[in-house]
Amino acid sequence: MNCPVDRLIHGVSGNREVKNESDERNESADDATDVSTANRTARTEAIQRAGADDRSSGVEWRAARMSDSTIIIGAGHAGTALAFRLRDLGYEGDVVLVGEEPHHPYHRPLLSKAYLLSDVADEALHLKAPDLYASRRITLRSGVRVADIDARNQFVHLANGEILPYGRLVLATGSRPRMLTSSQVGATGELANVHVLRDLNHARRLRDAWMPGQHLLVVGGGYVGLEAAAVARDLGMQVTLIENSDRILSRVACAQTAEVLQSMHQSRGVRILTSTGLKCLETSPKGADMQTQTQAMCATAAILDSGERLMVDQVLVGIGVTPSVDLARMVDLVIDNGVVTDERLRTSNPHILAIGDCANFAWQGRRVRLESVPNALEMADVAAHTLMERPKGYSALPWFWSDQYDLKLQMAGLNTGYTHVVVRPRVQKEADTADPVHPDHTDHTTALTPGVISSVWYFRNQTLIAVDAFNDARAFMLGKRWIAAGLSPMPEDLADPAIPLSSLSLLQSGAGVGEPG
Repeated sequence: MNCPVDRLIHGVSGNREVKNESDERNESADDATDVSTANRTARTEAIQRAGADDRSSGVEWRAARMSDSTIIIGAGHAGTALAFRLRDLGYEGDVVLVGEEPHHPYHRPLLSKAYLLSDVADEALHLKAPDLYASRRITLRSGVRVADIDARNQFVHLANGEILPYGRLVLATGSRPRMLTSSQVGATGELANVHVLRDLNHARRLRDAWMPGQHLLVVGGGYVGLEAAAVARDLGMQVTLIENSDRILSRVACAQTAEVLQSMHQSRGVRILTSTGLKCLETSPKGADMQTQTQAMCATAAILDSGERLMVDQVLVGIGVTPSVDLARMVDLVIDNGVVTDERLRTSNPHILAIGDCANFAWQGRRVRLESVPNALEMADVAAHTLMERPKGYSALPWFWSDQYDLKLQMAGLNTGYTHVVVRPRVQKEADTADPVHPDHTDHTTALTPGVISSVWYFRNQTLIAVDAFNDARAFMLGKRWIAAGLSPMPEDLADPAIPLSSLSLLQSGAGVGEPG
């Protein structure tokens, strides 16, 4: 949904939740409330019309605090970064960080790569040293669920019976993986060898279950599925990946990028079936569940919608995520593919912000919801400034990365709405370049066969909007800088690997977003 929203009114009437059609199909019946396209449009227009009038009610955003306390619900990258950023900016009130998982906040990207390969220990996953929370006066409440929020009186009710007052509340609840349907998994529901990968407990289950020689079925050809397939092959497993669409990465990348990754996986022995869905899993009891001491049901075969029957030992489901908005719904916030916020990450409630994967925010005249660590950190910084009454816009250019085998794919910008792409071949080694994602790594890419793709550049008409770089840190860094500054190279020069990237002529083609941080 593309619509400019500068500011949100604190009291739009009518049904306050707007769902995407894809979300409605994947949410349970008791969560789903049908909203017509007309209602969706009317709700959005009402928010837009509110604009600068959100102060007309006389309710100031910082007014009526019951306590000088900020409660952050969600102890992932965004929530944890916000807690520490508030202290960096001199916030003196109480900071309470509430996380449902019984672990110290940890690095999630490592779960789908190094952790599954047993290359890192649990302690190495920590976002912050455990003793830093107390020394920075951050109250960390791990392993506790929020049962209710009393937004009128500004209280958070925990499942253990505690009631916490707040002056400001921040939702950093993240997202949750989409699951297979009941018709696909059968009446038994949970199957011991059918996995998703979103948190540390999921990763531990996978690490314990995956063994060399097993056959893994990956359902979904997005980045999660591809990264899992790469790890499984490195572990010596046989891998089949199925994707409903006619190609992998159909919703997030161009065909050229998808072709590079598909060819790489196939060369490593992954069988990829596109235009193929999962009809159902055949199940049988196998062994016993060590925790419940009951017989566990497992998937033994997969029936594809093509009619093919595959024997399987493990199944990994990577069919996307949905924003976690249960608590936002509880307090009647505006929801549309996430919790709707303005450019300062304020929601439709005057005392609640939303950040991270769960937030759908106003950025460059459109609405976006991003799922990445860089986005989480940038939003934490913006939210901290908002809470401190030092307004700061979201200025960083979105960027992402994916590690698969020995390939590092680095992506800068948002490719939504691109009109064409320019492919830059790699024909010779370029100078070593520091990797901005892992500064201790250096790009020592050796010469490759002419025609192998080094990078893919997305244009909207004549404007460069995104780049995918394959083991090419220079292309990533320069592309990120150009896009942020609103600069675009000439496509014909960009496609010529004989012309160094640093020598390309650049045209001012857009306003840019400021130098990325």
